[in-house]
Amino acid sequence: MSSITTILTELNREHNVDFWSDVARIEIRNALNELSADEWKELISDWNKLSEEGCIKLAEAATISTGTGAMDLLTNMLQSRSTKVGVAVAEALIEKNYLWDPENSLLNDLRRHLSNTEGGDRDIIQRLINRLPS
Repeated sequence: MSSITTILTELNREHNVDFWSDVARIEIRNALNELSADEWKELISDWNKLSEEGCIKLAEAATISTGTGAMDLLTNMLQSRSTKVGVAVAEALIEKNYLWDPENSLLNDLRRHLSNTEGGDRDIIQRLINRLPS
């Protein structure tokens, strides 16, 4: 089984909230930190095979990862149809101090997620939009 398959399988597994935050999230972060450039490309193309909850977990683990592809993964994950995933990714990008990259146009995806959110989730999306040139 490849590293990516193992990561995706673990992310789709149901975890007790405490076990996820204390153990599994750290294990996934460590696995992400060990990925090669080619494995990051594979993960960036395969993340959408995850459940909605798996995608949210991946965003949480990528937030604390120092892996070279974490930022590219997160910006790619903004394309998710799920607003919950979009909010989790926006929050991760804010926590990672995302700086605008002219190669990535995030605005359309962020506006789509913004139109489907309310309250605090809306504030998270708007905070990331405010960091981007209009």
